[in-house]
Amino acid sequence: MKIKKNDDGTSYASIYFAGPIRSAGGTEAAFSLIIADHVRKALALDVYHPNSPGNDEVGRMLEELRVYERDVGNFQFRVSDHAVKFAMLHMPVEITGVETDPVEVITHRGMKRIETDRVRGGALRVLNDGIIGRARKLSKLVTELSIQGWDWLETLEDSRQHGTDETQAGSSHFEEVIAGRPVLSVPNQKGGFRLRYGRAFNTGLATIGIHPATTALLGYPVVVGTQVKINLPGKAATIAFTDSIDGPIAKLRNGRVLRIDSVQDALNMKNELHEILFLGDLLISFGDFLENNTRLEPSGYVEEIWLKELQEVISKRNADQEPKKISILDSTLARILNGAPPTFEIARILSRELNVSLHPKHLFYWDLLSVTEILKLRRSLTPVGINLLSTNSEEIKKILEQAGIPHRLSNTNNDIIIEGETADAVSFTLALSKGNEVIKGWSSVEELLTLLSGASIRRKSSTFVGVRVGRPEKAMIRKMKPPVHLLFPVGNSGGSKRDLIQASKTEGFEIEIINSRCKNCGIHSTSNKCPNCKSDTEILYNCPSCNRVLTSDICSKCQDTAVPYTTTKYPLRDNITKAVKTVKYIPKAPLKGVINLTSAARFPEPIEKGILRNKHDLSIYKDGTIRFDVTNVPLTHATPRMINTNIQKLRELGYEIDIDGQQLLKEDQIFELFTQDIVIPNEAAECLLRTTRFIDDLLVHVYKNRRFYELRSKEDLIGQLVVGLAPHTSVGVVGRVIGFTKSQVCFAHPYWHSAKRRDCDGDGDALLLLMDILLNFSKEFLPAQIGGMMDTPLMIQPIIIPTEVQRQAYNFDVMKNYPLDFYKNTISQEIPTEITGSIQIIKDRLKDKSQFQNLYFTHHTTSISLGPPRSSYSTLGSLSEKIENQIDIAKKIRAVNPDDVVAAVLRTHLIPDIIGNMRAYLRQVFRCKKCGRRNRRIPLLGKCESCGGQLQQTVSRKSISKYLQITKNLSNEFDVGEYLKNRIDLLSEELKTLFPPEVDEGQLNLIQYLSTHD
Repeated sequence: MKIKKNDDGTSYASIYFAGPIRSAGGTEAAFSLIIADHVRKALALDVYHPNSPGNDEVGRMLEELRVYERDVGNFQFRVSDHAVKFAMLHMPVEITGVETDPVEVITHRGMKRIETDRVRGGALRVLNDGIIGRARKLSKLVTELSIQGWDWLETLEDSRQHGTDETQAGSSHFEEVIAGRPVLSVPNQKGGFRLRYGRAFNTGLATIGIHPATTALLGYPVVVGTQVKINLPGKAATIAFTDSIDGPIAKLRNGRVLRIDSVQDALNMKNELHEILFLGDLLISFGDFLENNTRLEPSGYVEEIWLKELQEVISKRNADQEPKKISILDSTLARILNGAPPTFEIARILSRELNVSLHPKHLFYWDLLSVTEILKLRRSLTPVGINLLSTNSEEIKKILEQAGIPHRLSNTNNDIIIEGETADAVSFTLALSKGNEVIKGWSSVEELLTLLSGASIRRKSSTFVGVRVGRPEKAMIRKMKPPVHLLFPVGNSGGSKRDLIQASKTEGFEIEIINSRCKNCGIHSTSNKCPNCKSDTEILYNCPSCNRVLTSDICSKCQDTAVPYTTTKYPLRDNITKAVKTVKYIPKAPLKGVINLTSAARFPEPIEKGILRNKHDLSIYKDGTIRFDVTNVPLTHATPRMINTNIQKLRELGYEIDIDGQQLLKEDQIFELFTQDIVIPNEAAECLLRTTRFIDDLLVHVYKNRRFYELRSKEDLIGQLVVGLAPHTSVGVVGRVIGFTKSQVCFAHPYWHSAKRRDCDGDGDALLLLMDILLNFSKEFLPAQIGGMMDTPLMIQPIIIPTEVQRQAYNFDVMKNYPLDFYKNTISQEIPTEITGSIQIIKDRLKDKSQFQNLYFTHHTTSISLGPPRSSYSTLGSLSEKIENQIDIAKKIRAVNPDDVVAAVLRTHLIPDIIGNMRAYLRQVFRCKKCGRRNRRIPLLGKCESCGGQLQQTVSRKSISKYLQITKNLSNEFDVGEYLKNRIDLLSEELKTLFPPEVDEGQLNLIQYLSTHD
């Protein structure tokens, strides 16, 4: 932070941001400016006045941002020019920073208060993805904290959301489509995912629920744990499966339209699918809207509303001294009041006799039709027995499909047939028994149908939410690049695989390593204890230039700062031999180390650890620990069957009762998770099991102690302690394994994820075995550069205190059902913060023991892991296969236009990749095949100056042109617009200039050319 001068002589605060900087944590990054503004006020500084005479600083920031987008990288949000200008003109402090990339602005150069003409990546990300992108969240925070001077954020939100379609931040996710990652639903497009409010016990905290039949029908483009980009309430979310909400309505190749309510039905009909007319519901919790401070969208008429209304009517009826009798058995009514869906006949009786609306199960998307279409449909339908028939015409078929009314074609395809309860519901709603009676006094489709039927017909549709695939689900062991078995330097002697065994064959092997010796016998050692006499060792500091041992911090001869390491000959072969004898295992080549150590003291790991990791097929991270990365998903409740754990074991772990207070005796009883219990993927269990065996071998052979784990199978991991660690933190949180899942996710309580400072919008964190951290982690292994201590377990949190977790968890809603007033508030599109009193959230429970228990949910699901563990994107091989699958999915969804998808892929992925690869080719370095050394230019010798090895290109011609043919094919097959087609043609010409045709491609040499022109 610096204090600078405005043109009027007043002083203002200028905040400098470093780079590179991640867009994740944009709210916190932006809030640092609010803190800086508070400091500014305390120091009695004036606000920042941009645009001093001759210095258009607002224009500079705008140009710089666009240059960064074009030449460096993308932001999380695409914001409008107006939003950038508005934010800059209202900022009370200056956003600036150091240059981060060798890219310069062209127009706004030489600014007297900006030190560089290059782009300032940190400052740009804080402005774009922080201040503007998170304006809604920031506005909510400053309101809650009563912070003055930032009211303009509400107006900034409007400027961000209500711009043109090309600049809306909310729509930008659907303009930037990655090749191969499907678009499932376009914002506000009929037939897309219908917004449904609520939370299942596996959703919330930026995790949303869809019916599993939807993804099964499409060949699983998303599975549990897949990250998706959405247009509301936030930028992204993780997918979970909830089968108690509406599934898809599909059209088959034979013209039949039907609702699909089960995964098995979806799989059976997958090969017959022609098109999905309606994708089904997207379950999003109120807490997610509250967290993102997103205005509520009107809810469609759903079962939850109907049940609440029925309960109100029954309550008033029972309060009457002489309640009117209804022609329904009390037992039937009781089942319905407990959530059982009524048959059409029961729904009709309830509607007529109790004046409640027709049940949503028997509603269709009438509101998506015009009055003219409804009247045409009414005239065309004829009751025939228990069915309805209509002559098969394109117009009537289209109307039925738009309304989502199940039907089929006759064997001759001459008639359209509506059957069963669907026929009853349609006939009742359209009042077919009244003939062509003219109805007056209506102002909407719903009012017309209500007057026709004599029952209240409500609007079924809601907001259709945009959804496209972001990152695929993840569950894999964390590996350095390239993977290593131990942190031990081999320099160039280990070859490209950094092999210690190969390096041990080098005569005079030298490495840069800690300079320590035994205080007693004087033997040099790389550990704290002398291997000879077991005495303590001491570190010797020496000059890095003249290598003299120093007694002061500065070398008197070279004036260099003393360092605790030195380059010395190391008996690698002898030490590997000793290690092999110690652990009683001969490692398989390669035994992978690192080129050199980057820690401050250059402490290496004992070779024995690397050999044992080699034995158990394990790889380590920079701090010496073994990690398994996995996507986060919340889970507040489960059944023994869902987590694949036997009931007796669960009872031993403390799970004695279910959510109804009954003894836990059956596999399908629902119980509530303890806050630090987790369910891990099968792959994670296998990795952790190998790690326990590595730990046991280490304890026995190296530390001369007894085994700690002695586990035989993954089931023995139940009850073991692990640590969860997010990559941007340095505090791990202890968790206990209680079950397994085939999905590529870690199911855990929202408190546990929030204690790691995470929500669940597609991010993944590391799982580490607690004993591995205690034995093998050391700060001495960490890189000395800035950021070296991030993503390391410097501290471990053994117990979660809810008041100390990340604030996102406080907005987690915990009610059995949402009140009727909430749904009324959605119709008026209230701001969530204004109605928080009507829905209980965790924040309301933080002062009593209810913060730990009875975290209720609104929707059930029968399984938390259905379908394959990996999505189709993860299982397909080549890019062309992935794009083909992406387009095929777009063709099968009515709410998605394949032409738009292809245009977006070309514009935001393929074309930029071709341009970027061309630039990389022209700037490439040359790598030695033998030692891996990189050269900016090919030396005059034509070979590696270090080892004499052969040099090779790091960017090939093939890598540049690999997307060109795919790009051409797509632009020819789909309507992507003349601009993109012309741009592709120009790129093709540029590539021909860069790579002239080779001789075998028709290129003539000079003699051939002259001979053909005699």
